[in-house]
Amino acid sequence: MTLSVGQVLENRYRVVSLLGQGGMGAVYRAWDLTLRVPVALKENLDLSPVSQQQFEREALLLAQLNHPNLPRVTNHFVVPGLGQYLVMEFIEGQDLQQWLDQRGRLTEAEAVPIVGQVASALAYLHSRPEPVIHRDIKPANIKITPDNRAVLVDFGIAKQYTPDGHTTRGAQAVTPGFSPPEQYGLGITDARSDIYALGATLYALLTGQTPTESVSRLAGSTLPYPAELTPPVGRAIMRAMEMEPANRFQAAPQFATALTTPLGPEKRGRSPLLWPALAAVLLLVLVGGFFLLRPLFDGDGGQTQQETTTADATPDAGHGRRGRADRGRAHHPLLPHRPDLADPRRCLPRGLRRVAPSHPERAPFSVAFDSGRRRAASTPEGPFSPAAVRIGSRATTALETPVAVWHDRHERATGRAGSDHA
Repeated sequence: MTLSVGQVLENRYRVVSLLGQGGMGAVYRAWDLTLRVPVALKENLDLSPVSQQQFEREALLLAQLNHPNLPRVTNHFVVPGLGQYLVMEFIEGQDLQQWLDQRGRLTEAEAVPIVGQVASALAYLHSRPEPVIHRDIKPANIKITPDNRAVLVDFGIAKQYTPDGHTTRGAQAVTPGFSPPEQYGLGITDARSDIYALGATLYALLTGQTPTESVSRLAGSTLPYPAELTPPVGRAIMRAMEMEPANRFQAAPQFATALTTPLGPEKRGRSPLLWPALAAVLLLVLVGGFFLLRPLFDGDGGQTQQETTTADATPDAGHGRRGRADRGRAHHPLLPHRPDLADPRRCLPRGLRRVAPSHPERAPFSVAFDSGRRRAASTPEGPFSPAAVRIGSRATTALETPVAVWHDRHERATGRAGSDHA
């Protein structure tokens, strides 16, 4: 029986307006004539003896709750022939379903903090000595106060979690799209049922669409992945809405943490050893690359002491023998203006010493002067004589031009001509 506006119950609560109505009863806004404050009056029309006994027991349980994201329960009573009533703190503000209807879908910056507050309320409910399962979480049951506080409202009766894992018959109502599959029929519900509904609520807030009904998903329908969301939020929602309770987050704080922690432990399918393994592979690549490239950047061009000694002891092909000091000042086609140095390779950048050995007449410059060497190989003096270098410099790049100029200057400075090498 619907209460009329102005009707007074228990000589204390005057009905002001109807806030919502369902098959199990209705919720009214009323005025407390004693305390002179607005209250919410929730009606339960089941008057059976078992229901009345359960109503009183759980009303006393809800009256002990004290959390900033839950309304305070201040009183309960039964009107014979009319119904059972629970008096709660009236929460000013709009519910999230009104937000969706007026503003459209919310952004992650707006929705995630709201869901975090509701998760805090659920953690409080589920951790009570006698856990309380809300079982009806949806956008219409979350109100936002003028100071942006999210409050989980619309507590029904007979929602206490019993040792056998069942709730009473009066709590078996479902909301399509938000109720998990175990809530249909005689399914077993627990804290993970509320986590499913909270994930479905966040899905609706961020996409603007009601999620696929859970029983339809059991029949083969799919829940579209919210691709427009950031990966941490999208993955957290999909995990919270898993069909099997064992695959969901096992506690509300885990869900809240996963929404704000991209690399948190709740990210499914990610091995905790992946990043250490990647770091080890990268270290091996760096160490291997160092040893492979070290000869290019070595100060002696990668030439070992044994190679230098062997090269000094080898006769100069086509030029006779010279003293060690003369060979140390051998004509070097890569040095620009330093003929006075004993080892002309020291004038080169470290990266070029690999292609600048001590004896150019015995080491063809296949890297830097390959084309020039081939064109100058037919000269009588040999491929690295002044004439050959000048021919090569004209045939290839501008880098070779100063080489021939230096070669001439070096010959003049040392008093040797290209013919002296014959």
